[in-house]
Amino acid sequence: MDSVCSTHRYAELKRGADVVREAAAAALDLGFPELAVEWLEQGRSIVWGELLQLRSSYEQLSSAHPDHARRLRDLSAALDDAGATREKSLSTFSESTHGATHGATQTLQQEADRHRMLAIERDKLLQEIRRLPGFERFLLSKEFSQLRALAHSGPVVILNAAEHRCDALIVLADVDHVIHVPLPGFDFQWAARLQNTLRALLGYTRITRFDDRKGKLSIGGGGSWESLLSTLWNGVVKPVLDALAFSTLGDLSRIFWCPTGLFVFLPIHAAGLYGTQYTSPGHKHLAAICASFLSLSHPPTANSTFKV
Repeated sequence: MDSVCSTHRYAELKRGADVVREAAAAALDLGFPELAVEWLEQGRSIVWGELLQLRSSYEQLSSAHPDHARRLRDLSAALDDAGATREKSLSTFSESTHGATHGATQTLQQEADRHRMLAIERDKLLQEIRRLPGFERFLLSKEFSQLRALAHSGPVVILNAAEHRCDALIVLADVDHVIHVPLPGFDFQWAARLQNTLRALLGYTRITRFDDRKGKLSIGGGGSWESLLSTLWNGVVKPVLDALAFSTLGDLSRIFWCPTGLFVFLPIHAAGLYGTQYTSPGHKHLAAICASFLSLSHPPTANSTFKV
């Protein structure tokens, strides 16, 4: 059952991530970029919190209020179990060649009722936890003002890829609003094509290893890497650098890229016009990839190990 629950949980996380990206795009359509940032960060924190097993909020709750933490853990596990069981029953029911039976229908209804009751009970417990001192925003999205403060080491650029639009959202510590950079020259279909191109190039060039001493990939063969990286430069990175007005060597800064969706699979940090005489200082910006604002607020320590 554990493997079934895990598979169900990851499937739900993927569906949830897709919904969050589309919701953020809708917020941008309506002119609410700060809301889009809040939603994207909450969605990404949930996903990475699950995948990397970061449980800082739960750990704080467990330390201060162990009984509430235990109840929440048990209810969450029960919800996972109920969701996986119900999904399996629905699959079996839909594949049945004998049609719906009264017993099967009744079982599905009972499982749905149990899932709904558990969800209501968990929501009530969360409301109870949020009445505790210091836990008023437990498992809620951070407000934009809180996220902005985490950009103290350099601009944070969230890249959102939705079905009908792609955008960059720039967060600066000293600016009280999001700098919204639409990417009209780069759409979802382009991102998908570049992902396929990258996959083909990686297979063709036969990447063998990462040389820690030289800080670069050891590869063989060839391919149109320049074309891929220049497309990313012109369609994504340059519009962001232009919005940040990086025009002199003194403007060079560390940029934290937070990609979502198909952007996750593209080498944004390596984008540039290689093989040309182009020497814009922005081309040499110091880039870093972060999973979310969560990783900026909880930097890895000597005792922490992250495996993706």
